[in-house]
Amino acid sequence: MKQVKITAMTVFVTDIPVRLMRRHGSGDVAGSVKNAILKLETDAGITGWGDAAPWAVFTGTIEANVAALHVYLRPLLVGADPFRIEGYSDFFIWFSGAHVVKVSRRISRRR
Repeated sequence: MKQVKITAMTVFVTDIPVRLMRRHGSGDVAGSVKNAILKLETDAGITGWGDAAPWAVFTGTIEANVAALHVYLRPLLVGADPFRIEGYSDFFIWFSGAHVVKVSRRISRRR
């Protein structure tokens, strides 16, 4: 049986509407929030989706997050086995807190 490999990673930046203002110690969130949506594709036609939701006070701007995903995450994932992504969780937690881990766990569940 051929081993499946991740062949592409695409990052989309979206504005997600916020219906009600949320008050946080780091400031109010109202109007909309920017989010990074990741799409991973494999050579077997499997597509996985996840998000890397930045919160500027902790992770920087959306632009910085997208750049970091391309620089640090893409080289790890493209060519990797999508069913063994959980092995990268320690790196994801170190790199960005917990938000990128959601991507790996969602994809690894799509067996």
